[in-house]
Amino acid sequence: MLFRSGLFKSGQTNAIHAGMNYNFSHDILGYDIGYWTKSGRLGLTYGINFNYRTNFSLSSIGLSPVIGFNFFQFHLETGYSFYNRSVQSIPANQLFVGVRYTLMRDRKLKVN
Repeated sequence: MLFRSGLFKSGQTNAIHAGMNYNFSHDILGYDIGYWTKSGRLGLTYGINFNYRTNFSLSSIGLSPVIGFNFFQFHLETGYSFYNRSVQSIPANQLFVGVRYTLMRDRKLKVN
């Protein structure tokens, strides 16, 4: 879901996102939810993701600061995940690069 605000004249964009992934070779299920913001016209985005990974016997939660680039409807981002457990117990990628296609829903926020 993407929110565009008229409060910032420089093209401020804020977005929340959620996703699910599955690693077939290691039998790991993961969920991600996050937030990113873009200010200005350059397309650089900054945000944070909250991660959950499980191999159905152990689970781990994590936090990932991300930086990205938003162009047209695509969002390319990279970040590093910090987990509360050792990565050896649940083999999950800590350094990642991701691409997503953004479906936009414009909303005009008005403050009286």
